[in-house]
Amino acid sequence: MKQWALLCSGQGGQDAKMFALSAPYTSSLLQQWWQGMPVLDLPTLLADPHLPFLNRYAQPLVVAASLCNWLALQQCLKTVANLAAPSVVAGYSIGELTACAVAEMLSPAACLQLAGQRAASMDQCTVASPHTMAAITLPQVMSASALLEGLNTVEVAIYNGECNWVIAGEAEAMIAAKARVLALGGSWQELAVTVGSHTPLMAGARPAFAQAMQAQTWEPARYPLMAGVSAQLQTSVVSVQTALQQQLTTSIQWAQCMDSMLERGIEVVLELGPGAGLSRMLQARHTAQAQSAHLSVRAIGQFRSMPAVAAWLHREIEG
Repeated sequence: MKQWALLCSGQGGQDAKMFALSAPYTSSLLQQWWQGMPVLDLPTLLADPHLPFLNRYAQPLVVAASLCNWLALQQCLKTVANLAAPSVVAGYSIGELTACAVAEMLSPAACLQLAGQRAASMDQCTVASPHTMAAITLPQVMSASALLEGLNTVEVAIYNGECNWVIAGEAEAMIAAKARVLALGGSWQELAVTVGSHTPLMAGARPAFAQAMQAQTWEPARYPLMAGVSAQLQTSVVSVQTALQQQLTTSIQWAQCMDSMLERGIEVVLELGPGAGLSRMLQARHTAQAQSAHLSVRAIGQFRSMPAVAAWLHREIEG
């Protein structure tokens, strides 16, 4: 039996079909969770091409989609076989909060509520000046201090690889950062995220989010969670809550997280979605590092049905 991991996606993969595979199993649950959200009704939200990417909607949407996929998959797995528990659950940005519900530290409804509160507290940090985020690829390995020298409000938000970062900052300073990246021969992709996530710009969000977390009921993690800021496994409530606060203002070390999973002997990985960005990154890093072990990586959105996901997972882990 192979060791396996679950990945909880971050923002970027939202679309109108993000609940398609889970709907037959979780539509009533989703409606129940969503009733407490201070946002638009779900059908109206999903029908709009732009609203799902606004931070106040994006964060709860991503959490809801991932959790619905996980709950639906669990129902389908009961008809296939009893699999061993995942060895690791890792989340990317807002996905780290999703991972807490996957690991049964929080109820899905509580997790969704926290996602909305997290988004609201982060949005408050942009009132004085707008923020933007961008994925960049550098032509060579260099330090963040060398690239961003003098740009005091721009920071590396996520390290996806030695030359692949997500940076964030105040909009005006990000214009200067873009010119610098392109002048070096790098690439720049603007992201549909309007908060300076995982940078000191979010310092104002930490007290409100900490208070919101304390208001919820927490349990020790059923499965080990990987902290994005350190790539360390953790199961206690205190350590997980601390990591969730830290990641608001501290860079996510996703490259280290991917390496840690591979070093721990993970051979099968399923991304809960929405989207397939994490599974593509992990597969590319595994290939680039010429790992000898076989790695099977898929995202739920790449399948045609949830029973097909369950059958693939069983076949890969048991095979």
